[in-house]
Amino acid sequence: MKILFLTEVVQLLIKLVELWIVVYNLPMPMLG
Repeated sequence: MKILFLTEVVQLLIKLVELWIVVYNLPMPMLG
């Protein structure tokens, strides 16, 4: 059970990191 929980947490962290990268990179082209 712990292994499944850890994998779910890791997947959630990866999704959060990907979302942060997208949000962080969005304004760059607009700023020029």
